[in-house]
Amino acid sequence: STADEVSWIFAEPSKAAIVDSMAPAERRNPAILNGSRRARVARGSGTTPADVNRLLKQFAEARKIMKTLTAGRFARRMGGGGR
Repeated sequence: STADEVSWIFAEPSKAAIVDSMAPAERRNPAILNGSRRARVARGSGTTPADVNRLLKQFAEARKIMKTLTAGRFARRMGGGGR
């Protein structure tokens, strides 16, 4: 689940506050966070919109890395994958 995927990002309290300030639908699908929603999350978490953007970018990168790692494992199990 998304909550599990972002748990490693919670190292700083402000990051936890940002996620806590999101609506459940925004946590499930961060792509729906437009500019006004990001500003609301920033106000609610006591951070800046730039901090919210940074966290969302980190999450997108982590998700991308996990997807490529998972795809690599699947390819190796199916007999492909370079090794």
